[in-house]
Formats: sequence, C-alpha cells, structure tokens
Amino acid sequence: MEKEIPAVVSSAASRLTKAGIPMHSLLVAKSSELIAEIYWKPFRKDTLHRMYSCTKSFVSLAIGTLLGQWKLSLDDRIINYFPDMIPSAVPEELASMTIRDMLMMRTCYSQTTYKKGGKPNHVASWQHDWVRSFFTAEPDHDPGAFFIYDTSATHVLASLVERISGMDFMSFIKSTYLKNLDIDERTYILKDPTGAPIGGSGLMMRPADLLKTINGVMHKTLPYIPDWYIEEAVSNLSETEITAMDADLKLGYGYQFWRTGDNSWGMYGLGGQFAIAFPDKDIAIVTTADTQADKSMNAEILSAVHEIAEDLDEDTAEPVHLSIPVSRGMDSEEGRQILEGRSFIFSKENSTGIERISFSFSDDGGNVTITRDNTLFSFDFGFGFSKENIFPVSICSPCYASGGFLPDKSFSLLVQLCGEELGSIKLQASARGNTLSLMMNLYGELSIDGFEGTAKGIGC
Repeated sequence: MEKEIPAVVSSAASRLTKAGIPMHSLLVAKSSELIAEIYWKPFRKDTLHRMYSCTKSFVSLAIGTLLGQWKLSLDDRIINYFPDMIPSAVPEELASMTIRDMLMMRTCYSQTTYKKGGKPNHVASWQHDWVRSFFTAEPDHDPGAFFIYDTSATHVLASLVERISGMDFMSFIKSTYLKNLDIDERTYILKDPTGAPIGGSGLMMRPADLLKTINGVMHKTLPYIPDWYIEEAVSNLSETEITAMDADLKLGYGYQFWRTGDNSWGMYGLGGQFAIAFPDKDIAIVTTADTQADKSMNAEILSAVHEIAEDLDEDTAEPVHLSIPVSRGMDSEEGRQILEGRSFIFSKENSTGIERISFSFSDDGGNVTITRDNTLFSFDFGFGFSKENIFPVSICSPCYASGGFLPDKSFSLLVQLCGEELGSIKLQASARGNTLSLMMNLYGELSIDGFEGTAKGIGC
C-alpha cells in the first residue's frame, strides 16, 4: 500500500496541476526524513532529470571541497589557473578577477560570454569553446562591482575543479562530498562542445538525490567542506534587487545559492528546478518542472513550496496520481473529416522551416508527421493524454505528445521534450478548403532552432 503524504503537500500538488503547470516532481523532507514524494506521469522516482542551474550550487560545493583540502583560496585570481586561455594582452578587469568574484556572480562581464553573438535559447548558435570565451570576451566593468548573472563564470569554475583535482568533475564530487549520500550511480553531467563539464546547467540527477544534497548542505554533513564556507555560501553576499530577472530572485545571492525569504535559501534551475531549505523548520523541498513556456509559473511553484513549509503538520491524505499537462484539444468527428489523411506542402520561405505536414487519426488519438530539413518528425498523440515518442535530432529526447481539436475547429498539438533538454513545441493548424494555416511556438534552451512562426500550406 502506498504511503500517505501530508495533506498540505497533496493539496499543493493538486492545485499546481489544476493550474496547468507542467510539474514533474515534488519531494519534501522533514528532519532529513522523506515524508512526501510525488511524480507526475511519465516521470518516475528513478528518472534522471535535467537540473539546469541547480548545477551551479554543486560547482560551489566542489570549490568548497577544494578549499577544505587546502588546494585553493577564494582570493586566487582565475587567470593563474588558465594560462593557456588568456590573450596576449590581458585586460586589467580580467587580470584582477578572483574565484570569489565568480562565485558571487560579480564578474567583469554583463552577459554569459559563450552566448554572445548567438540566439539566447539556441544552444547550437553559441560559441564553440565555452571556457575560452570567458577569457577572450571584452570586459565592461570592474569585477566585484555588482551582481550580474553570468553562467560562463560557473562553467569555468567547473573546469577549474577538474584542473586542480586531476579528475573529471562528476568523479570528483562523487568521491568527495557526495560519497556518503548513496547517490544514483547513473548521475552525470553534460559536456560542452569541447568536452568540458557544463557546470552552469548540465547536471542529470534524480530529484531524490537533489533532496539528499540540500539536506546535507543544510545540516553541514557533507564531508571535506568547511562549515564556514557553507555558512557564507547560503548567506546574502550579493544584492540582486536591480539585476535579477524575476521577482523571486531579488532577495540576494551567496556563492551560487539564492536567498528565498523566511530565512530560507536554495538552488534555482531554469524551468522550475528548485531545492529550497528552511533551516528554522528543518524542512527541505525539491521540485522539478518545465515552466519555460511561462516563467510566471515559477512564482506559483515557489508560493506552494513556502506554503508547504509553513503549514506542514500531521494531517495526511491519500497518495495522488498526476500527469503532465496535455493539449486542450479534444476528439471531433467534424475535425477528423477536415484533416484525415491529408498532407500539405509549404514554401521553403517560411519561418517555421517546415516543408510538409500530414495528419491521420485513430480511435484514441492520431499522428502528425512533419518534414523539416529533410528529417521526419513523427508524433503519435492522444486525445486527452500523452503518447511517448522520440525526437529525432541530436538530443534524441523522449517526448510526449497530446492533441485534438479546439472549439474553433483548429487542431492543436503539444509536444513536451523530457530528456537531457527540457522544452516544448506548440502547434496550431487551421484548414480552409485546400489551404492550411500553421502557427508554431518553441520553448526552451535547446539544441534545435525553428519550429516557430507561421506558414501557409497547400493540400496535395
């Protein structure tokens, strides 16, 4: 029989689901004991999940470990460790930048250096050598001056860990501060185009192991890391009021940890990956999700997290069984008749990049097949539920598709990427006679481009 969970957790999970938030997991620990563990289907407790910028906190803990081993100082200048990367003429701002500056997001740059010149959410458009970009970009202010979120700083620090330890990043942290936590052996970190660990966002980990880690930080039980470093790391060292992008990020920053109000602090990752510690209540809460299509959802998730921490008590409820959101579209006989078995061809001069699309239907859903860049993207979808597919590009993500007809008789398809890259594609198609008007939106920090814009197709 499944274990009952606190009523406030069950209520919060149900409310987030009804609000249409693409939740993936919600875990709660009290006094280091796991008291609630909820997964939204198809996610399971053994699913490795992309933790995005929660990875930054793991890099900080690795730096703390090296400090505990007397292998570096926070006031060391970063250029001393990367002599092969620096230009012949080193700008004064770069020359003076310390490890501490980088941990506090107080670099001499106003953006993530390897994204400069590329499309912000199109990974393939970024610079090839992410680490080197940090040493060759043009500084625009003194380091240490103020907080500007710069993921390239953490990326370089992850490479620093490898240079000093002589080990790959994951082997180092698994053999040091994570070694007593019984972390899943499959845990890994993605690599950049040159093979460097993606220290800013690449961690693939079970939510349960993220919860173990933040509990270890809160209770200062992680080996090798000095207590003083933990205390500084989770304190408010950088004011974020002016430069933080979202309202929930304006309460301050430590060494790659955010302040979150009510004397709480935690790890924040793109798309709703949160690990929040409430030391006054001895509570830790982890969520995973994909809110990239609507960042305002993060505030709702964090509100639920704080509510759980405030109201956690002995009342229990039955386990809840939830699924990720699906398209609002429904089955429609009239809609089927409009699109059944039809294909449409598009001019190559359209923003979506789509060359051809075809539709077919079955008892409980159907299939949409798209041709783009001479590649077939075939999505089996369900009416009111999601069907699993594989996204056939370099990321090879498992994806889940749902679809159906909206009240205006247009067709809607929702495809959610659920692998190493999280994101979604939303498609709406409206047929009139022998033409099809298509609208697409792509959400997420992804290796793919296109799949967004509008186009007109002709039936064939």
